[in-house]
Amino acid sequence: MTIIVEVFGEFGLTVSEKKTETLLMRTKDKPTSTSQPPPPPPLTIEAAGQKHAQTTEFRYLGGLVNEHGDLTREINYRSRGAGAWACLRRYGRELFDRPKAPFRLKIRLLQAEAMETLLFGCMTQSLLSGHCQTLQLIHHRLLLRFIGYKRKKDTYRQLSYAQTLKRVECQSV
Repeated sequence: MTIIVEVFGEFGLTVSEKKTETLLMRTKDKPTSTSQPPPPPPLTIEAAGQKHAQTTEFRYLGGLVNEHGDLTREINYRSRGAGAWACLRRYGRELFDRPKAPFRLKIRLLQAEAMETLLFGCMTQSLLSGHCQTLQLIHHRLLLRFIGYKRKKDTYRQLSYAQTLKRVECQSV
């Protein structure tokens, strides 16, 4: 590890040896028999006489990386507290809740802030169909809130995703 620290130091970068951990990304093996094989033992990585701890997930540049490469927790995190809905809360009173605010400005702000935050990290990994459906659902709810759509009393019917996209003149996720 010391050689890595020295080489990185020549380029002006720093490495924290105390914080260094390893992440082993496992592939999903297809079982050949009905019984499941036992999980493999943890991988021990040793560099310059120092053993590094193994972790199952960590945050890198704001994105959550885990050993299975699953994006579900990352999408949920980005949609709730740290992301898309936080943008609506931040600008809600000043812009989105004002009926006379310019509609195009609202759309541009929604796309620039909320959607960029929501989709951060999703472009670098392959999405499953469930992830795409979750992203579309979040986008649909954001757009419904954005245009101020209210359901009629005593009905559960809401504007479809296609109708919402058409009304807002926006592209799908």
